[in-house]
Amino acid sequence: MTRQGKTQGKGGPGMRRNPKLVPTPGIPTFGTTFRLIREDQHHTRQTAANLHGISSGYLFSIESDAKQPKLETTTKMLKGYDVGPLLTRHLHDLRAPALTLPTSDKLRQQVRGHDDWMKHLDDLQERRTLAAYVDPFWNILACNETWLAALPGIEKTNSIARWIFSAIAKEVFVQWEREAAHNVAYDKAMLGLFRHSAQARELIKHLQSHPDYRRLWAASIDVTYGRDTDDLLHHRDPATGTLTSYRLSIAPMDESGAVHLVTAIAKPYSGPPFTLR
Repeated sequence: MTRQGKTQGKGGPGMRRNPKLVPTPGIPTFGTTFRLIREDQHHTRQTAANLHGISSGYLFSIESDAKQPKLETTTKMLKGYDVGPLLTRHLHDLRAPALTLPTSDKLRQQVRGHDDWMKHLDDLQERRTLAAYVDPFWNILACNETWLAALPGIEKTNSIARWIFSAIAKEVFVQWEREAAHNVAYDKAMLGLFRHSAQARELIKHLQSHPDYRRLWAASIDVTYGRDTDDLLHHRDPATGTLTSYRLSIAPMDESGAVHLVTAIAKPYSGPPFTLR
């Protein structure tokens, strides 16, 4: 599966949120997401209501999740705000029932009990290819030794989403700020899809108070559902200082989308100079 890039609202790439409005990390809802879009575009509720051809009272009931608009009203609002395709997808996800997701422990049992899947990890290890099975929140279900070596300390949480906000991650990822922002945008999309899952609650529990996570969450309304395979990840080995670029590939293992195989193929380094933070 090719992981897609981010989308911006009407303000375009690099858009910053109104500093007076600082949303905190949490599981998104249809209404609050529409409110954030309106605020990000600096509309009052009345000017937005005029834009969409609805009353300000009805818009308030939508933004407070008291009412869910008809599909045609949703489409008209998305067009009025000139929302991009990924944020449009996110809002449709929030409008639809949440998808079910087994707990990470149940998924680990499923993966580790699948002999062919585990053998594939061993085969990739022999080729020195980083490989891991993950759930949609990037909790590690099983991985090879090469993966563990590339992400020091990951075994403490088995969570890439949490590990990336650790001190060691800033030494490992050459473009840490960019990777962390991408991670937050991806988290928003998954929190919308699987908003009733144990993984969603765990993610918010562990990261909602982290200062960098809060900062990046508030900085943008971007969401992403993936990563383009041409978007290389630039890595530094903290033990040796060796710089390597990786091409990531993410493939679903079944139709449920609950388990993905992530592989990272090493390439000659092509990133920016590394500066230790």
